[in-house]
Amino acid sequence: GDAPDTFWLNMSNFASLVAKDTLMNLQPLLDAEEKLKNDWELNFDSLKAAYKFEGDAYSWPRDYDTITLAVNMSLLEEAGLSLPDSANDFSAWDWVMCKEYATAMTKKEGDRTTQYGMVASNTSQTGWFNWVYSNGGTVLNEDKTEFTMNEAPAVEALREYTSYRREGMAPGSEALQTMGESDQFVTGRVGLMHIGSWNVGTLNEQVVDFEWDALPIPYAPTGNSICMIHGLGNTIAKSTKVAEAAFTWVSYLGSFAGSGVLGNSDTVIPSRADTAPLWFSPQFKPDNRDLFLTWTDKSMFYPNTAEPTSAQWNKFITDEMTLVLEEGKDVQQAMDDAKKSIDDVLAGRAV
Repeated sequence: GDAPDTFWLNMSNFASLVAKDTLMNLQPLLDAEEKLKNDWELNFDSLKAAYKFEGDAYSWPRDYDTITLAVNMSLLEEAGLSLPDSANDFSAWDWVMCKEYATAMTKKEGDRTTQYGMVASNTSQTGWFNWVYSNGGTVLNEDKTEFTMNEAPAVEALREYTSYRREGMAPGSEALQTMGESDQFVTGRVGLMHIGSWNVGTLNEQVVDFEWDALPIPYAPTGNSICMIHGLGNTIAKSTKVAEAAFTWVSYLGSFAGSGVLGNSDTVIPSRADTAPLWFSPQFKPDNRDLFLTWTDKSMFYPNTAEPTSAQWNKFITDEMTLVLEEGKDVQQAMDDAKKSIDDVLAGRAV
């Protein structure tokens, strides 16, 4: 069928669609009108960079999301704890303190765990990626030709992250199949859970029996707390027969007025620096909601590749992390095995 004239595009698929020559180049239209170019420039730098190819814009940033840890304040208080000192962007909140908090909020009755300290799921965006990059690790090398999560900083971070499962502080696959991680948090069975900013509205609706707040990704021994950033862009198909109308629509969505509607919706954070604060209005919970904005400058994109596509090599990370989390495979061995497969895929060798 025919492609839509305009559509949302996530960062993961941007490179591959540009490579397939399916996106309209927005740069000539931006350069032709100063006001529109100024509107574009008001987007956060990292988001502009994410939707440019060889210096030209192929998508107009719409929104973005960053990652924090949601914390059940009732379980925290029951464990005799309080939120960490917020000084210096919660710099006291490190791996050691996070483990202490999760330990204190984990409860058992005999051999059965009735309350978990933290969720440690097999996901990149709301999981291990944040720990790897905080510790100085990476997924791919700079030119995206080699897998690098088998190197020491990443392996150390993965060992720390997966220790929550190994030590019984995080629900395993059996518990998560019975009740998903979000439901476990909402029903008061989990103390800490990685969330994206898109989850905030839902949690505010569903959490009714306790107060909740947010904490940043715990600081690694490097002294860094880095989270994953992702988002959507408003995009025009190169095949459109109504390019002028499509660009008028996309540029409106990127204007102060269009972006402001999104900011006031309490759904996702607008990509413009002057409308993003609307999402952080004091009327919206949680109290530490501004962490999602503060960490915009402490965030990294998940690396994506055009050819091969990211999906072709990402699956090997997921498969190996499943073996680590569910079967106790050694992290170093798992990442070494992933590297063999992923490097072959990146080099164009069939796996």
